[in-house]
Amino acid sequence: MPQSPFYRWSPPARVVALLSLMFGISSLQTPNSLGVASVVVVLCCVASQVSWRQFAHRLRHSRFFLIGLWVFLPLGGDGSPPLGWISTTGLQVACLLSWRFILCLALAVTLLETLTFSQWLAVCRWCYLPSLLTDTLALTYRYLFELEFLLSQMQQALFLRGFRLHWQRLGAWAQLIGAFLIRTEERAQHIYLAMRLRGYGLRGQMRPTFADAAPWSWGLTGIVLLGVGVLIGWDSGWLERQLR
Repeated sequence: MPQSPFYRWSPPARVVALLSLMFGISSLQTPNSLGVASVVVVLCCVASQVSWRQFAHRLRHSRFFLIGLWVFLPLGGDGSPPLGWISTTGLQVACLLSWRFILCLALAVTLLETLTFSQWLAVCRWCYLPSLLTDTLALTYRYLFELEFLLSQMQQALFLRGFRLHWQRLGAWAQLIGAFLIRTEERAQHIYLAMRLRGYGLRGQMRPTFADAAPWSWGLTGIVLLGVGVLIGWDSGWLERQLR
């Protein structure tokens, strides 16, 4: 884990702060407010020491969404005289949505990359989510890795034995699929029993305390919440009307 004060921030406080910042950014309408939010997001990304390659990887998967914004929104309205058939209102909306989407994506990547799966489960328990829900989430997460490993093993075995997909071998393929389903069901049972032996699914589990977190965690979260409220008030003009 990188040596950064960001990682001493209590996981529940970090989740509350970054999620509230994401919801606040999604409601901003003016470039000035988005510029301030961009500075805050860049500071969070730098403090978390998350690789920019992770963000670029997530952004590459969202390229079709962004392309759709910049293609359909400018063409969906009435064209303005300087640009002909391109709508300036659509361009402004596409720019606004893309800006907010990129900022929220950066915060989401920061949040996901700085918390482990066990910390996410602890945060869920801290929020008093039902133990059945958190245990099912843990079981699914573990079972997906086991299923991927088992599938790769069977694919390698089929490749070494020279199996090829052909209509004359559909019976053999059906047997293989049946064996795969049986083995996955057995692995699921083993994982479930192992988790039960480790205490999952039992009532009366203690709420996590996060004793190793910094004492300033919730104070920083309160500052973030206050800043989000001020930024939303400034963006909507409410704060300016109150100060007059």
